[in-house]
Amino acid sequence: MVVYRDDKSLPLWEAAGQLPTYETAASSTGIDARRRPMAGRILLKTTFVALLGFLSLASLVSFHSSSSLDGGYRPTANPHLQEVFARSLDRCRQVAAPAGPPPGFHDRTVSDRFEKGTRDILVRNATIWTGEDDGTQVLEGYDVHVSKGIIQKIEKTSHAADRQHADKDVEVIDAAGRWLTPGLVDMHVHLAISNTPSLSATEDTNSIGANINPWLRTADAMNQQDTAFRTSIAGGVVAGLVLPGSANSMGGQAFPIKYRPVSTHIPSDRIIDPPTSLTRLGPARSNSSSLSAADTERELLQTGMARNDSSSSFRHMKMAYGENPRRVYSKTRMDEAWDMRQIFDEATTLKNQQDAFCAKAQSFAALHGADAAPMAEADATFPDSLRLEALVDLLRGKLLLNTHIYTSADFDAMIRHSHEWKFPIASFHHAQSAYLIPELLRKTYGNSTPAISIFQANHYYKQESYAGTPLAGAILDSYGIVPIYKSDHPVTDSRRILNQAAQAHHFGLRESVAMRSVITAPAEKLGLGHRLGYVRKGWDADLVIWNNHPLAIGATPAEVVVDGIPQLGRDAHVPAPFFPEDAERRGRKAAPPAPASANYTEAIERVKASTEAILTYQTDPFPTAREAVAGCTVLRNVSKVYSKAKAGQDGASRYTSIQAVDLGSGGGVVVVEGGKVTCQGHGDDCASACASPASELDIRGGVEEEVAVHVTLNHNSNAPSVSEQIAWIRQLLSGLPAGAAPADASAAAVWAKVARGELPLVVTALKASQIATLLKLADSFPSLRLVLSGATEAHLVAADLAKRKVPVILIPQTWPRTWDELQGLVGPPLTASTTLSALLDAGVKVALKIEEGWQASTLLFDSIRAALETDGKVDKRDALGLVSSAVEDVLGLQPEDSIVVWDGEPFEYGVKAVAVAGHNGLEMIV
Repeated sequence: MVVYRDDKSLPLWEAAGQLPTYETAASSTGIDARRRPMAGRILLKTTFVALLGFLSLASLVSFHSSSSLDGGYRPTANPHLQEVFARSLDRCRQVAAPAGPPPGFHDRTVSDRFEKGTRDILVRNATIWTGEDDGTQVLEGYDVHVSKGIIQKIEKTSHAADRQHADKDVEVIDAAGRWLTPGLVDMHVHLAISNTPSLSATEDTNSIGANINPWLRTADAMNQQDTAFRTSIAGGVVAGLVLPGSANSMGGQAFPIKYRPVSTHIPSDRIIDPPTSLTRLGPARSNSSSLSAADTERELLQTGMARNDSSSSFRHMKMAYGENPRRVYSKTRMDEAWDMRQIFDEATTLKNQQDAFCAKAQSFAALHGADAAPMAEADATFPDSLRLEALVDLLRGKLLLNTHIYTSADFDAMIRHSHEWKFPIASFHHAQSAYLIPELLRKTYGNSTPAISIFQANHYYKQESYAGTPLAGAILDSYGIVPIYKSDHPVTDSRRILNQAAQAHHFGLRESVAMRSVITAPAEKLGLGHRLGYVRKGWDADLVIWNNHPLAIGATPAEVVVDGIPQLGRDAHVPAPFFPEDAERRGRKAAPPAPASANYTEAIERVKASTEAILTYQTDPFPTAREAVAGCTVLRNVSKVYSKAKAGQDGASRYTSIQAVDLGSGGGVVVVEGGKVTCQGHGDDCASACASPASELDIRGGVEEEVAVHVTLNHNSNAPSVSEQIAWIRQLLSGLPAGAAPADASAAAVWAKVARGELPLVVTALKASQIATLLKLADSFPSLRLVLSGATEAHLVAADLAKRKVPVILIPQTWPRTWDELQGLVGPPLTASTTLSALLDAGVKVALKIEEGWQASTLLFDSIRAALETDGKVDKRDALGLVSSAVEDVLGLQPEDSIVVWDGEPFEYGVKAVAVAGHNGLEMIV
């Protein structure tokens, strides 16, 4: 109730912000109190009661009303409300602050990840790929000085540095001119939440509680038992983004971690630049939980981690669009879109409430002072939600979104969501169709094209991935998009992501971009480019010294430094980067140039011009074979032939009856005699195939109608024990019991052939004890032709395998994916031997295989790497034999008359298959 004088001017008490006196209130009514005392008292009493009611009502009015901040009611001095309101003001400052590195990060003198007692390091005489100048800068003959976990100086190599450090406790690492790069960064891993070796007790990748889970955090599931920490470092990988899985449309929050061990053994201490939203067990340094507040502040200043501006590092989240959540939750894409739009609507509403609250709260604080607070707790409390707070940070641009996505339809929907709710997208993952829709990618909200984080070769495993191509990296680069290669560990091995970049370079991606794709580009896109991805003064001392150019087949770290701590040491086993036939290379330049890219220009242009045909399955998005050339001709200008023929035979004469073609006048063409290889297709190098069965006792032929009987020993939840499975094999080999009526008489007949030695029995067994038991079983059946497949721990029983002449089929690089493979050899630089070299040393016959169809295109590359890792025990001819003639020998197959023609020696990247000749004639590959 506001009372005015007749002249409409404000009463003095209101102008002064005070309550009226009895006399003032009476006189302001315009009634003579002396003439009508009774009526005046009644009126005054009524007025007074009304004013009290008004004040009482004002105290109940929401703080969010416009009158709350205009001085219309008094603030409270209630200590509890003051504390609540102070926290709310802090939250207002936090939501308004930018995300990124701490303001004084590059003034640091010690890394927040530094371990006390770590010696300084001097890396001498390195050829450094720095990451600068878009990946083109190389410094030859330079030293890198490392202290307190930071790169302190980069300078030209000189003897002065030796004298300078002669009397200091400095570890000197002589790079001897070899390549040095920043540590590799894997932008997509499930390491630490999907462990190797795999166990159900530590499988925490996907939640099946609900489709939308933005509140879940991988930081709450990380553990230290994952052997991939160690093996990934052995591949030069120092960091990775630990994402939740893709079963959910919103899987939860992700965290980047360093792979090296931490002295505290606390999983969350591996997290790089943890956001302020994550509760930490003390400051970043492991020993600072007991420090005083002053010491803690001093330490934060020294490490550059002090944040006096309420800012935070970037947060990360995983979403997924398409088949995965559709399958897991029996939804359509329309359902997925609704799930997302609904929760984005909730998050947007909350964000708007927060913005309105902060505007009023800050005005209130400015008017009444920092120690004041609204009188109602609801008015003093910052509106928040644990369910939605991460999404609100996404809407504010403080969280980097990583989206699992494949098809153009899904890209379209997700990008439209980004505009509807106004949020940026940091990266699209898998993204097999991305190279087909560059203009759509550029329409993502914020005018910033997301990163494209892809596999190089892992395609065609489901309908969504059918548009995949090994040419994607080169095509994306042609559109100004830097591809990023990731492992999706343990889907593929994080240790091998450099292989993907190297193979992308083989298929036409520029050298500088290929290097950036696993080093600087992921570091930048993770919001960590201020400390990772470069050899720069002040950056984290994460360095890798290589035995060859990093993009060469078989490139292996000689040393890996993480946070200034050497991880391999003097016990590292570094194989020679060449075959025995090329021993003259031993004295050549320590830092050889990158291999050349193969000439896929025609294929790249064809794919770029075929978007519609690729999307509608009318053409293939990869190099393909033309129609076979019939008739008998002659191969000309052949520089070298690798034949399966034994010594003393004329291997070249075997080609006279095979169709041929004039391959040009330039020479340099190499012919390789093919054979049965455990792969499918020949877009790259496979001329024929033998396919393993999908289930036990299912016999399928490749080229021949009956090849072998395959059995897999496993620990599946619905399977009997391994001992029972082996007992069943014994029973089947012995014949069915008398009177038994087999459900499938043909199966019994096949097992009889196996027992008589007419067909080999191929058993997939990984563990040494299982292999030993199978060898004892074989002793009971003298005619049995046992072949072991997988056999990761076979080196432990190599002598017994050789004694019984039992051959083994391996994958090219073994790693401990399951508990049965825990004792497997992981190879250089961690072990001098590999499973392959150990078996060959013992005299065991070995062939190589693949496990999934997509691996056919990289089989030869992987075979060459496996051969190089034996450090000279396998020559070029044998390396080819591991995926051709050895398979025929192991399975007892007739030799296959087929050849592959290459435009150079196929033992390094940059050489491609140009023709394949077999049963159908000679096919040119374009």
